[in-house]
Amino acid sequence: MLLRVTPETMVPTPPTTPLVAIEPVRERVYGRRLLLVREPLSNFAITLETARHETADDNMQVTVLLAATVMKRCPDTAATFEQIWKECRGDRGHRHRALIVAAVRSGRLRRLLGSASPGELAVVAAWALRHPLRFANLFKAAGRFPDVLRFLEGAGARNDAARRDS
Repeated sequence: MLLRVTPETMVPTPPTTPLVAIEPVRERVYGRRLLLVREPLSNFAITLETARHETADDNMQVTVLLAATVMKRCPDTAATFEQIWKECRGDRGHRHRALIVAAVRSGRLRRLLGSASPGELAVVAAWALRHPLRFANLFKAAGRFPDVLRFLEGAGARNDAARRDS
């Protein structure tokens, strides 16, 4: 992430936020769209030792919270959910699992499933059948990271209010 350092961009995230999710969680606070450049801008170093102790499940659980808080606020249209799936295509099902759980959590499962292809749903179903405990744990994201969820919901409410006021 490349941003000019200002008090607005240095928003502290909840201490329970996994390291791998700090930037995506912090970005949610910004009241305006950010330019996404998908190519790496540079490579600064090779990590010899890391402080990260998260698992892929930690990352996926925070992804569920990020997706659920967006789904609660996004327009409930077929075009919106088609765009959501389009952004996740080619991801080998990683984001798709989070989307399914987020849609259940936000009450938008029917709308989300209407935009998914049978192949995408089959990938999620196959993974859930092979890893039932890991899939079930995705539904526990709100209980595992309640501070992160409150942070994301608060940021979404503030951004909604700022858009209404402008």
